Amino acid sequence: MKQDFKKVIEKSKHVIKIIINRGYDAYFTGETVRNILLSRNIDTVEISTNAPIEYLEQTFSDFETARVNASILALHFEEIVFLMKPFQTEYRKNNKEKAVLRESDDILSDVKTRVFTIDALAMSFDGKITDIFDGYRDVNRKKIKFTNSPKLRLLDNPLNSLKAIKLVSELGFNIDYKTFKAIKKSKALKNLSLEEMLPTIDQILEGEYLKNALFYLANTKLYKDIPLFGEELYALSKKFQKIDKDMIIAKCFVRNGEIDNDVLGLCNNPVRIKKAVELALISQKGQYEAIDLYNYGLECALLSNQINSLLGRSNKRNSKLEKEYKALPIKKLSDLKIKNEDIFKILPQASLSLLNEILDDLKNKVLNGELDNELDDLKAYVKEEYGTTDESRVEKVVTLNEYVNKEPNKEEYHSEKFASIERRMAEYEKILYEKEVKIKELEYNNLKNELNSDIDTLMQKYYEAMSKMNIYGSQKEKISREVKRAFKDILVENLEKYEKLRENDDE
Repeated sequence: MKQDFKKVIEKSKHVIKIIINRGYDAYFTGETVRNILLSRNIDTVEISTNAPIEYLEQTFSDFETARVNASILALHFEEIVFLMKPFQTEYRKNNKEKAVLRESDDILSDVKTRVFTIDALAMSFDGKITDIFDGYRDVNRKKIKFTNSPKLRLLDNPLNSLKAIKLVSELGFNIDYKTFKAIKKSKALKNLSLEEMLPTIDQILEGEYLKNALFYLANTKLYKDIPLFGEELYALSKKFQKIDKDMIIAKCFVRNGEIDNDVLGLCNNPVRIKKAVELALISQKGQYEAIDLYNYGLECALLSNQINSLLGRSNKRNSKLEKEYKALPIKKLSDLKIKNEDIFKILPQASLSLLNEILDDLKNKVLNGELDNELDDLKAYVKEEYGTTDESRVEKVVTLNEYVNKEPNKEEYHSEKFASIERRMAEYEKILYEKEVKIKELEYNNLKNELNSDIDTLMQKYYEAMSKMNIYGSQKEKISREVKRAFKDILVENLEKYEKLRENDDE
């Protein structure tokens, strides 16, 4: 959560003071200093120090801390997250090899490791700024510039080209001419995978100055080497549309004709976008069958039509879609006039799979206008299409008639008659029991579907959180599975409507 920078500075000085009082040096560095100079609200506070990480863990042991990696300690203090890291220095064998970072005792060496001049700044406890690359000037003139040779910075990390664009999107700054030329010439992204680019692409799409960033993506030709996003980013640079990140991603999916689950994780509402894209791919003209409107719902249909409309593949059909949805004879399965019990009366021996097949068939027939949603019509259709002659029962009646025609003695006849009635009663009780089991099984499955829907709703916030923490790919899948499992346990244990699921688990 971003906080007012003035309040953050005052609280942060307390943390720096603790480190200094232990005999070590500590400075605000990087993005934190830049945001202070720009009076921008601060998300996290970066502190560089020559104090060992282990010593910092001991010093702040009374507070909530966690290792981000071997050299960064995260501290949660006064509702602020501090990222504390050791001073570093850059070592490079020659100009054809990447620089290697090593620990240092010198703040000047640490500043030299920064990629951009506007981040190569350090601020002391009393507000004095260390600036060896004219970063303060570049902040004021709103310029994004590499601290070292652009060629070397792109050699160290090809992603630095995209990070320059990210700063444009975030700050609205312009890229320095030499830096711009180096990025355009380097073809830096050619050997990077989409997964490596995703965290930076996410930040670009979230930026306040996305339009400026798109200009640089187009003119440096970087868009050409960005899988899935490239064509859409270029199109937006030529004709900018003020749409949110989710819509940009949805347009990318429809352009490419498929959904990428890793990219879907960037969305603020991945479940909603996935459904809308699926429908947009079914009909790119925005003309949906009744069954599509039933399956996806009005909101999804409107969003799907908006995607294709923005792509220039269909006209906006909001009013027509609303009328078409309103005119649907049923909007959910429970709207059918025939119920499970009615079907079981017609087909006492029906299996659960057959029941589902019949309901699906009736739904389609009603939506397609082949059947009226009237109980008598639906029952007649079930009897005609699925009803079968109970041959075993007919055979018993014939046998009984033959037996009666033989005029047996009364005692034998009545004995056999009572036995026949008892057998039929036993069969009927068995049928009733099996029907009750089927209904319970159907209710149980419906309850499980409702639980999964509730879990999907809760997971939307976690997808957003994981995107902000730059969690993608297999790591994201693993965390998602664990979180889903936790949500399931919480919902089943605490909500009364899932009592039957608890009972089933106990059994």
